[in-house]
Amino acid sequence: MKITLTSSRLVKPAYNGNPPLKPQHVPLSAFDKVACKDHVGAVYIFSPPTPSSENIIKGLSIVLSLYWELAGRLGTDDMGNTVILLNDKGARFVEASADVDLQSVLTSQPSKDIESLYPSIQGVKELAQV
Repeated sequence: MKITLTSSRLVKPAYNGNPPLKPQHVPLSAFDKVACKDHVGAVYIFSPPTPSSENIIKGLSIVLSLYWELAGRLGTDDMGNTVILLNDKGARFVEASADVDLQSVLTSQPSKDIESLYPSIQGVKELAQV
């Protein structure tokens, strides 16, 4: 199975009017501070008829306007604590295609082919990738 990257771009929040007044950052919860610092991946495969990428991007931009943390970045506050900076930098949207019918390779056990669908997490700055 060959995976072809079609596009990779940042999607920013789409506010209805001016961006809302919000704090500059959000502190991490006690759980976040002790949890391992790993990304959690999920692959969503749409059966026909598939939504267009533009519709997914539009929906993502609306979600980011409501859940500010997903469009932010990890940083530190004035006290040196790790926080989520509410800076609206955006979430990463990655579009890819495969040269096979994905239904034929989906199983209950992950395979190397399916794992190749996950975007790289090396050097990732975004808190969310779609």
